[in-house]
Amino acid sequence: MSIEQSPTTTPVIEPPPATPPREPLFRRIKSKFPNPVVPRWAGWLVIILGLGALFHDLGNIGIDLRTDAFAWGAQDQSYARLNAGIARAQSILDSATALATDHPNWSAYRRIMHGMVLTYDRLDEQLAVRNHIPDAPPLGMLMITHCVKLSRPAAPASAIARNLMHFNFICEALSAMLLFALVWIWMERTPADYFPPRVKKWMHWPTNGQPQIAVTTEDDWRMRWGDPLLIAPVILLGICTVLRMIFTFTPAGLDTQPVGPVDARFTSPSFWIFAVLRFLSVICLVRLLPRPFKAPACAFVAAMLVWLNPALILGNHAWPLFDVWAVPMYLLAALLISLNRWTAAGIALALGCLLAGATIWAAPVLLLCPLAAGYPAKFLKIIGGFGATAAIVLWAWLINNHGALAYVVVAMLFAIAICIISIFRPHVQEHLVSLTDEKKDWHWSRQVARFTPAGIGGGLLLAALITLWVRSGNTTGRIWTFLLCLAILGIPFLTPKRLLISWLIFVFAASTWIAAFNLDGDFSWWRVGYAFATTKYQDSSMNTNTVGNIEAVMERQFGWRVGDPLTTLHVPFVKEPVEWTLGQTLVAIDLLAVVACAVAAGIQLRRGDVKFLIALAAPWMLAATLIVPMPASFMILPAIFAAGLVAVSSGLALMELLMIAVGSVMILQPILQAMPQAAPATLGIVRNTAMDLGWLMPLAAAVFLYTAFLPGRVNRSASA
Repeated sequence: MSIEQSPTTTPVIEPPPATPPREPLFRRIKSKFPNPVVPRWAGWLVIILGLGALFHDLGNIGIDLRTDAFAWGAQDQSYARLNAGIARAQSILDSATALATDHPNWSAYRRIMHGMVLTYDRLDEQLAVRNHIPDAPPLGMLMITHCVKLSRPAAPASAIARNLMHFNFICEALSAMLLFALVWIWMERTPADYFPPRVKKWMHWPTNGQPQIAVTTEDDWRMRWGDPLLIAPVILLGICTVLRMIFTFTPAGLDTQPVGPVDARFTSPSFWIFAVLRFLSVICLVRLLPRPFKAPACAFVAAMLVWLNPALILGNHAWPLFDVWAVPMYLLAALLISLNRWTAAGIALALGCLLAGATIWAAPVLLLCPLAAGYPAKFLKIIGGFGATAAIVLWAWLINNHGALAYVVVAMLFAIAICIISIFRPHVQEHLVSLTDEKKDWHWSRQVARFTPAGIGGGLLLAALITLWVRSGNTTGRIWTFLLCLAILGIPFLTPKRLLISWLIFVFAASTWIAAFNLDGDFSWWRVGYAFATTKYQDSSMNTNTVGNIEAVMERQFGWRVGDPLTTLHVPFVKEPVEWTLGQTLVAIDLLAVVACAVAAGIQLRRGDVKFLIALAAPWMLAATLIVPMPASFMILPAIFAAGLVAVSSGLALMELLMIAVGSVMILQPILQAMPQAAPATLGIVRNTAMDLGWLMPLAAAVFLYTAFLPGRVNRSASA
């Protein structure tokens, strides 16, 4: 009898239960308090009171620093640099006083504007001499004239300079407040997804099938708090503070021994180490805060980086300059764009260009960004506001004869008539057709009724075209007149009624500028206020205080100058070949890069991404790097606009620290050259460093341009 054995089975050993993952520290603390201990309104009250106290204290510190900087610069009478502008302003007032005798009925503003026209015409004749001509745009010169007028007769230059410094102070305060609002708005803006699939693929936008960006949910603690690694700079600062009590740093190897407080700090390694650590600690702490407190805290830090910027204080008070006049209007235009107020943004941008000529290097970014974002109507609004504002301010130069005035009036009357017809066209057609319904035999009458508005428009087009054609002057003017008339006739019938006012503003701007270019408009304001500024520093006698950019490096290391020819171009329809220089090449590269910044701004504007702020700052860095040559004070502008990078990331905020250091070195060089006894050791370091920074600036500009195109975090659910 055989015993059947059962097959042996291997016992199954069940794995031990998995240990649940350890929750983050912030979530564990939050679980201990299911209900909030402090209501949200109390948190906001603490934030508001804290920011108010900091604004008050740091505001007083900024005022004291500006007062001390002006007193320090007055030791060497640095305000004497303003004598040329003050002399031209006095000449304008003298011309206005002379006009009061011949035209007693004119207002004071009209007399001053005509005095400015006469003064600019005289300066235009002296451009070949280059005899200390101030390169001030019309509104900038008007502001200098106003400060001279406010001073008592025969007031010293120091009193007039103090009035101008008060205006600089106002511009700096406005810039800090506008940047505060701009950073807060863009940090609270939710990224939007407006793009079709093909456009998203072209822009490397994350798709549902192949996500390229890690998307977190609202329940994730990182959506409210920052990365805990941001505490590391604070810990490192504490460690260095303890070590500072034990170790001391004594600079050695300097050509000149430190003298005074400037040398003591500028030549001290510990000063720079702690400055960097304090900067990083503040940036990382505000980036660590939870939402919604992170946005106002970052905005406050950005505003304070403008208000307490040492390059800004030195460049506008110790060494009086007017570069800061370009900042508030540019920031106001960007803020209005963020609030979807495009016509007002164009007005602010035009005022900024007319107040400070440096704005024209960055204005195309804001003008072209709606077109790059796919908003043609908004592009029409901002261009119309920009052109109309510039036309009104420059009216005394542009429209200086009756023929040009008649051209603008006829074009506006034609545009208004066509807009009225486009508004009431459906009602008129319906009414005329209803009148002919009872007369069934008169089929032609219904056709006439339908096309009566078109016939009226065609008649107005013919009348306006004949009138404007006669007054156009030359062939180019007639071509532009024909295109303008076609646009006036057709576009109102294709646009919504709400855009007709913006269209009329655009027609006014277009007709004014066409009349100015073709009917003997005066452009001395352009040649003196803008074109001369781009060439005056190429003279070896006037370029001692220029930026150490790429042009300075090429001239110092390789002997290349901006006027050296690179090649000869054979342009069609031009008999003689065109000589292409190094300076023209760098300007062309800058213009292409500015167009790229406009495209980046349009992309980020439509995405609703905070990297829009990088696109705003990039053209200023590009201009300081490529436009040749620029005054040394121009480097304070990238240092101001780079403060908005605090809203993007902690790493990019280091670019602001770099821009502050570069701007301070650039502006310290001419100041200390004028009074070397104030800080001889610092002068030795700055003199050997300023020109070598030209190697660093192209790399920094490339970083700005590259990061402006990067996609950001998209707030979408997993099911989207």
